[in-house]
Amino acid sequence: MARTLDPDAYHRKREAILDVLEELIVSTGYDQVTIADILAAAGISKGAFYHYFQAKQDVLSALLERRLGAWEAVLEPIVAAEEPALGRLRAFLTTLSGTKTADRAFLVEAAAPVFADGNAVVAVRLRQDGAARFAPLIARVLVDARREGTMVQDDPVALADVVITLVQDLADRAGRSVLAIARGSAERTDLHRIVAVYVGALHRVLGLEPGTLDFITGPDIESWADSAASLREPER
Repeated sequence: MARTLDPDAYHRKREAILDVLEELIVSTGYDQVTIADILAAAGISKGAFYHYFQAKQDVLSALLERRLGAWEAVLEPIVAAEEPALGRLRAFLTTLSGTKTADRAFLVEAAAPVFADGNAVVAVRLRQDGAARFAPLIARVLVDARREGTMVQDDPVALADVVITLVQDLADRAGRSVLAIARGSAERTDLHRIVAVYVGALHRVLGLEPGTLDFITGPDIESWADSAASLREPER
């Protein structure tokens, strides 16, 4: 007789494995973590691991997708709030940035494997999933902004795709800059410049006055740079 799968038990065990990898990434670094490390920390057999994931890369992908789901849950109430649209858009972007800041230790450690050539599929999947989750939320706010008269763009839904592309490009460029700072091949001024360029471009695309949507502060950028610099190996 075939074994009956308990969906709740399956979900709990899968989440437990993800929790273990997240802790290992922060404490050890993704590249140093082995399947054996995950098995030992999770208290499972190799066969049990492969019941949930095919490879370590799949665990990383699932872990990042879980992060996106958590961010989406936080952002949905902001979009649904009965507030002026531009205020909601700024709150959306500020909260997304702040939520990522709260996950800084994990994201800094995860940056290297995500941007590695061997994990290109993970990066593409993450970007697609993020766009699918966040672009519709942004579109709802832009539709309201057009109705309120605070923005005059003809197609706010299509514009939302442009906005999420800029936001994701900013995350990509900033992430690579953070990684370069950690490796000692870039300075924190490079990170400040990247943020300024993309935030400025976002204002121009939306036809807004500079400063309207400034959602990443100088101290935020410095905190990311500090986290990256703390990972730099001391010179011998």
